[in-house]
Amino acid sequence: MASSQSHDADVIAGFINLGDVSGLKRFAGRDFDWNACLTFGGARMLPLAAAISANIADPSYSGNAIQVIQWMIEAGASPRHRAPHTVKDSWSMWKEDDTEKTKMSVNLAGHSAISYAFKWLDEMRKRKGGADWSSSIKFLEVVVRTLASEPSTTPKVGVHHSVCELWESIRELTSTHNVILETSDGEVSAHDHVLMVASPVLKAMLGSSMQEGASRRIPIRDSPSASVSLFLDILYAGSTYSDPDYKTMLVALDLAHRWQVPGVVEMLSAPLREMITDESFVAIAEASLLKGLEPLQRACAAFGAKNAKIQALLKARTLPTAVSRLLGSREPAETEQKKAKKRRTF
Repeated sequence: MASSQSHDADVIAGFINLGDVSGLKRFAGRDFDWNACLTFGGARMLPLAAAISANIADPSYSGNAIQVIQWMIEAGASPRHRAPHTVKDSWSMWKEDDTEKTKMSVNLAGHSAISYAFKWLDEMRKRKGGADWSSSIKFLEVVVRTLASEPSTTPKVGVHHSVCELWESIRELTSTHNVILETSDGEVSAHDHVLMVASPVLKAMLGSSMQEGASRRIPIRDSPSASVSLFLDILYAGSTYSDPDYKTMLVALDLAHRWQVPGVVEMLSAPLREMITDESFVAIAEASLLKGLEPLQRACAAFGAKNAKIQALLKARTLPTAVSRLLGSREPAETEQKKAKKRRTF
């Protein structure tokens, strides 16, 4: 009789193939071994290698492959862990129009996820049979950057729902609030001690003889009340009952970054990965670059690499320079393209 771990591995392999992060979150037990081989496509391989194998041939159908890889790393999968040398399987790829001349194979034994990705990059760059693997190479370059980056070191702990309810109640107890945040469309209130403990910037404002400290009023008229309220919801309880759009999220993210509240920055940047669309791409990508949010940058790079509309904008050179570079453009900046002006002296 098969062990429960083997049954779990079959399910996990299925969700990896679908690129379904939510499915992985629901069905992967806390004790699941992310560094043990599972069966994927008839071959034994590590879960991270499976995520690569599932999407490498045609990244245009890769779904949320990078998000899957990021989440598995956070769950405990190590990009450096190597498959046992007892693994006898390999993974093969080819072009349908000329299988015999273009077929390539990589043995899985002894490979870590990152060495597996590099091995495929080496094979594809050889262009065996004249095959063009440029889209797969772009995908693998994003994968390598994802695997090589450091995962979030912020510890995540389970909190009983009653704790969240307690802090939500404190947040809603407006009769005890003693600070007013003046937004672009109204006032939002909060407790000074919560703001001061969370943010060194707000602590400096409220704890000094500055106008904000004396009046207990902080003007932030460049931000709507919905974004300020979202920031406070996350600050107090790490959750919200609102359903914000990406614009509201980005302003709240900017406040958290401006006020140096890294925990809220991290909590807001994670859901933004799943809000990347044709419409939101440029705004989210620019925010990720401006604030140095590497996981969000990788999610944007993965989306842009496979999205036809974004690729068309990249080709037309209508994307901001920094965003173009995030997508791998090697075009020099406009200022670098122009010839240096001649200075006249008198």
